[in-house]
Amino acid sequence: MNNIASLNARFKGWPREKSPFSLGRWGIIVNVLALIYGGLMIINFLWFGGLRSVYTNPALNLVFTSWANIPVLSTIGNIPIFEFSLIVLFGVGAIYWFGFKRRQVITSGERSAEALAD
Repeated sequence: MNNIASLNARFKGWPREKSPFSLGRWGIIVNVLALIYGGLMIINFLWFGGLRSVYTNPALNLVFTSWANIPVLSTIGNIPIFEFSLIVLFGVGAIYWFGFKRRQVITSGERSAEALAD
């Protein structure tokens, strides 16, 4: 998600100020390569094939065996670890954005790329 935001900012002319370290004209290329790599890694993690899906992305209840006795946690325990991590990541990010950051960006009147770069 950071690569998408930084690529969008680069297309809008970011960074505007000179800094001690800069990728210069390579910045957009590095961002695009990072997006491609990240997308391929997500496909790799979600690849379902034979025993590989069991050993590389097990369900939570295989790791936390005591969850099977609790009804709500046993349902959550059927979710694979990678997908559960994504749900938690996007959930916390959405709470942060809609609960705190969005209001700050709107009230500050700054351009979105500069306001989000803090």
